[in-house]
Amino acid sequence: MFEGEGHGFRRGETIKASIEAQIYFLSRIFGFEPADRVPAIPIDNLAIDQPGLLTDSPSGRHGESRGNQAGTA
Repeated sequence: MFEGEGHGFRRGETIKASIEAQIYFLSRIFGFEPADRVPAIPIDNLAIDQPGLLTDSPSGRHGESRGNQAGTA
C-alpha cells in the first residue's frame, strides 16, 4: 500500500497517512466526528447509511437507545 515501506513504517508521510486512515475508519465505525479533517478512505462492506455501527443510536451518540437489534441484518 505504501511504496518503499516494509513491515513497520519509517517515513513521516507514511506514518501520517496511516494514522489518518485509522482515525477515519474508527470515526465511521464508532460514529464520531474527527477533530481535524482527515481524508476519506473506502471501507468495504460498510453501508453509507450506517454511521456509528458500535454506538447506542443511529446518530452515533451514546446514551440514546436504538432498541433491540438482535436478529436484524
